Amino acid sequence: RLIIVAAGNTPFEERHNYPDSNMNDFGIHDPGQAWNSITVGAYTDKGSFDASEYPDWRLIAPPGDLSPCSSTSMTWQKPWPIKPDIVLEGGNMAIDPATGNADFVDSLQLLSTNFQHTIKLLVVTGDTSASTALASRMAATLMAHYPDYWPETIRGLIIHSAEWTEKMKERFNPRTKRKYENLLSYCGF
Repeated sequence: RLIIVAAGNTPFEERHNYPDSNMNDFGIHDPGQAWNSITVGAYTDKGSFDASEYPDWRLIAPPGDLSPCSSTSMTWQKPWPIKPDIVLEGGNMAIDPATGNADFVDSLQLLSTNFQHTIKLLVVTGDTSASTALASRMAATLMAHYPDYWPETIRGLIIHSAEWTEKMKERFNPRTKRKYENLLSYCGF
């Protein structure tokens, strides 16, 4: 069996401290530390919102970097595994100038179907739960196309097809083994 779990989210009230809250304060949640699961964090390519609707609001995460919600394994010591394994789109947030805190903006979130479709067809969603749903869809698509592949093979295809964005690489400028380890602990493979 292939098990896909969310890395877990940083506390909502700490997201304005991005990226420190992602790297230093809030590690990946149980059961995300499991060696044999695919642990999914969140990054974001979402970077625009209506400035007339949200005057003076500031984007938290730059597009292409880790999402403000995503926890990491930056503080873990050996022999714990490097997690998350991958990151997928989990949305972004903005700073409300009135409070100085992070808040959700619909255009920075993902669009999904509502479970009560007779009341409302679409809703916004985000964070590591949304990125885990995207990873689950990817795994299901691969399993449907390659029904004879072992779960380990599907896991390998997903993880080893991932690529770091330029923003992720810029954050750590990986030129040494330690900087590569930090990059892996921050956003996976």
